[in-house]
Amino acid sequence: MNANIHGYIPPSSAPDVRALLDATPLFGGLEDAGLASLLPCTTVRWLRAKQTLYTQGQPGEDVFVLVDGSMKLVRRTGDTREHVIRLIRPGEVLAETLLFSRRAYRATAIALEECRLLAIDARQLAACLRENPLLAWKVMERLGKHIEELQAQAELLATHSAEQKVAAYLVSRCRALPPSDAVVASSCRRSDLASLLALAPETLCRVITGFKRRGWIRSESGRIVVTDAEGLAGVAP
Repeated sequence: MNANIHGYIPPSSAPDVRALLDATPLFGGLEDAGLASLLPCTTVRWLRAKQTLYTQGQPGEDVFVLVDGSMKLVRRTGDTREHVIRLIRPGEVLAETLLFSRRAYRATAIALEECRLLAIDARQLAACLRENPLLAWKVMERLGKHIEELQAQAELLATHSAEQKVAAYLVSRCRALPPSDAVVASSCRRSDLASLLALAPETLCRVITGFKRRGWIRSESGRIVVTDAEGLAGVAP
């Protein structure tokens, strides 16, 4: 276990961890033997808001699945500036590249609110992949989807206007949520969202204000709530 990863809690029982694994998109639906093989290498961890899970350049040991809460991935460039490269919601995987390369973590993972995660030893998980074709296929699907998202994000940031960037982000987040949940940005600061979309904070505020006036979104205690997804989709590329 990494010494500077906070919030480690030994699992109260194997069934608890098993239930958490089975509830994730990545591991849900595996046969009993597949889930059982993951139990010895899986632990539950908790983070408080603003705590760091791992830091950029730290030797990588574990792959993580976010169960509850929200997080951000931040990369520091040579001039020490921080850039938000990804906002993480429940069900998403962090540090999955460790399954194929025993390198350091490529970014810093920070909790935006209280979080619960599954930490899975990357070396042992890689061994499970070699023995379980269904699990290996699920991981390949996950990586393929992530590559598509990165390509779409790169195109969006390079070729579209500020309004299109914000609308596309809000629409994509809204589509990923259950129909009953329209909150697409809750715990992240506006500066984090601006960094993710490569916008100046004042530009993001101007766009958000414009969307509010059109009745597409509203704010509730700092949260962004989509009220007209179709209106936003008309602006999104």
